[in-house]
Amino acid sequence: MFKTRLLSGIVLVAAALGLIIAGGDVLLLTALLVSYVGMYELYRILGIGGELPGILGYVAATVYYAELRFQFLPDSMMLVLGFLILLMAVYVFTYPKYRTEQVLAAFFGVFYVAVMLSFVYQTRMLAAGALLGMDAKQGWKIFRRDRFNHASPNSAQTESVCAGLLGLRLAGDAWYHGVLHKKPYIGDALRDIEHRDIPRACRLLYGTAFFALAVCGGVKLLVLLAL
Repeated sequence: MFKTRLLSGIVLVAAALGLIIAGGDVLLLTALLVSYVGMYELYRILGIGGELPGILGYVAATVYYAELRFQFLPDSMMLVLGFLILLMAVYVFTYPKYRTEQVLAAFFGVFYVAVMLSFVYQTRMLAAGALLGMDAKQGWKIFRRDRFNHASPNSAQTESVCAGLLGLRLAGDAWYHGVLHKKPYIGDALRDIEHRDIPRACRLLYGTAFFALAVCGGVKLLVLLAL
């Protein structure tokens, strides 16, 4: 039993490593297929695996992954709101066929499974030089130049990378209790700040967290295999 599990783990790690190295559309499609499986298992437990709320969840996940690849939506919130509206319509017009918890599971299942798994692809693209159009070279440049341009104890180590990847200029002068405090800027103003920078920064945050988790998990797995 242990030998079977060990061999299975080695094969899965090798397959995952191969897909991550390959990156691109291969990794994106694989993440989507794995998302389908995970969402189906979640939906099946709640009795909506083959029902309309579950089908809408699969469609939403597909559109989300297509958006990652082709960037055809003016705002990603359109997908979230559209998916929610369709689920609410199904709930209302088929009442009382589906329970509230089933509709909620259909909605949050997309984010819990599909969106979270997409960060494998997004983090891989960041390592290759771009995450949602972000410039990794610019991020590295601003980090090296502006990482000490902050008075806080941890300075601007992470803020400088974020500013560089987004192509924005952050920080600068600030007012505290009516007094102007002169502060250096962080980053270059390559473009104007817009509201879509908020979800971009959030994706960068989650991608970084997932990357750290993947690296630490990989190291732990190698240690366990060596024991």
